[in-house]
This record gives sequence, C-alpha cells and structure tokens, in this order.
Amino acid sequence: MKNSYIFLLCCLLHTHAWSQKTNMVTKEKQLAALYSKIDGNRYSTNSDNKAEMFARQMSDFIRENPATLSYTFTKLQKSGVHIATSPDGNFRIYSWDTWTGGSMHFFQSIYQWKDGGQIYCRMPQYSEGDPGSFSSLIYMVDIGKYRYYLSVENMILSTMHRGQMVMAHRIAGNKLIDTDKIFRAKTQKLKVIDIYFNISSLDETRKWATDLITYDYRYKLLYIPLVTKDNVTYRNLLYQLKGNYFEYIGIETGKRK
Repeated sequence: MKNSYIFLLCCLLHTHAWSQKTNMVTKEKQLAALYSKIDGNRYSTNSDNKAEMFARQMSDFIRENPATLSYTFTKLQKSGVHIATSPDGNFRIYSWDTWTGGSMHFFQSIYQWKDGGQIYCRMPQYSEGDPGSFSSLIYMVDIGKYRYYLSVENMILSTMHRGQMVMAHRIAGNKLIDTDKIFRAKTQKLKVIDIYFNISSLDETRKWATDLITYDYRYKLLYIPLVTKDNVTYRNLLYQLKGNYFEYIGIETGKRK
C-alpha cells in the first residue's frame, strides 16, 4: 500500500510539472505574438497601448511563475526580447524595445532573482525622458562577502548615437541593490561606468556590437573602450578587481592574452 501511495504522488508531481511547462509554452507563444504586433505597428496611434499591454502581461507572467527564472524563452528571444542570465542562474534581466520612441528607442526591463529559495521580480520605473536600456550580458564577481552581478546595458539614443554601460547589482533578499559604488576611478567612486559614441566610428564587424564593454575573468579586468570625440578607439580603460573595488589601473591598446 505504501508503494502505491509513493507511485501516485510521483505521478501527481510529474503531471503538475508537465502541466506547468505546457502552460508556460502556451503563454510564451502568446507573448511573442503580442510583442510582434508592437514592432509591426510601431507607428500606429495605439502602439503605446500595445506596449503597455505587453509590459503588464509579461510582468504578471514572470511574477506568477517563479520557474520562468530558468526557462529558455526561445520564441520570445527570437521575437526581439533580450534575456540575460547570470552564470549561476540566480539573476536574470528581461528587456525589450517598447517601440514607442522615434530615433531614440525606449526600453523596459524586468529584474528577476533568487535568494534563500525564494524568487522575486521587479520592474524598474524610469523618469520622464529616460530611454532605459536593454541588457545583453551579465558577469558575476565576488567582492568581500557579497556577490555582484555586472550587467552590460545598451542604449539607442538616436540614429547614429549609442550608449553602453556596466552596472553593479547585488541581491539582498527581496531587494535588489544597485547603488554600491564598486568602481574606483582616479578621484571618485562610481556605481556605473558608461560610454557614449557614434556608431559610424565602428567598423562593420563592431557596428552593432553589444559587448564593447567586457570582463576578463582570468585577469579580473574590466575593459572600457576609450571614446575620444565621439569615436570608439581600440584603446581601453582598464579597471582591475583589487580588494573591495574595481580599481582604475590605466589605458592599454587591445586586450591581454
């Protein structure tokens, strides 16, 4: 009799997991279809309403389904939604173009993270005129007793002008801290390092690159492209992880091998 109960419990758990995955697949298809309508109708008068509808449905889906933290979202990514996940799988950023702007693109994001067996999410609110950004990559570093997630953020400011920055995030239970100043330049401490440039200064292989800012785990080096007169050079500002900070250590051409 005991074995029968165990078998029944296993069947119920398997059925629940299968049902949950099926529901996620169905919802993902619906969200991907809705997002494609925003892109396809970006110049229509009701594009803002569709963008708000997508943001609301996406946020509800992430909040109500903690398993989304490890779900691949293949269709949604193919539709144009960016999903960046940390190496340890505990932090994820969903971001997308709302298609409500003109030559300046406005983005919306959802942060999702896990701590103490619980999964949380938050949608940041931007001030008026702030275009937001999309996250292309998340690096992970341990500094002292904290683990930091360094997200590479990308901004489309006009037809030719772009911005890219690296932000530090730290998980603290149901809160996500993004105010720690872990980057130390010559005269100040920073919570964000950003660059702004004209894409005409990049060759064809780098013109649409979302990884101009990179981190080398071997040398604990953060590479920030040096921008002069709006042009991206092949020289980099180097910030190396030393103790509790990424310390500015100078400028080098190319990257270390």
